[in-house]
Parts: sequence; C-alpha cells; structure tokens
Amino acid sequence: MTTCTTRRIIAASTGVHPYTVYQWAKGLPNCPEPIGSHGRTLLLPAEETYAWLKSHGRATPEQIDAMREREVLA
Repeated sequence: MTTCTTRRIIAASTGVHPYTVYQWAKGLPNCPEPIGSHGRTLLLPAEETYAWLKSHGRATPEQIDAMREREVLA
C-alpha cells in the first residue's frame, strides 16, 4: 500500500483554499501526478508531494507533519 495525501488535506494543513492548491499544481513545475482517486478526490503520493511543496516554499515542516497525520492508504 502507498501513503497518499489529497488537495483538501494540503489545503487544510496550509490554511489555503483547495482551489489554491489546484492552482499551485498547474502553475509550478514538476507537480506529482495523482496515483489514483477515491470518488472525485485525487490521491497524490504523500512523500513526493511533501518534498514538492517544501521545495516550492508552499509548506513548512510543521504543516507537513500535520498532513502526515491525515494520510490515507491507496
């Protein structure tokens, strides 16, 4: 099983709207591709996504820890 995160988890942990996370994914290079979905929710590879957020200055280590607490399995 793979640990995953979602745009809603990222948004809740960073204090932004989910659409903002969508815009980050479209506007910044090398955004991790979804590895699956649950209904309409895209599942993103957790560790790759956290590294991407950190490298683009979009999440602090504390925010990433908060995301890890809400990870889902795929």
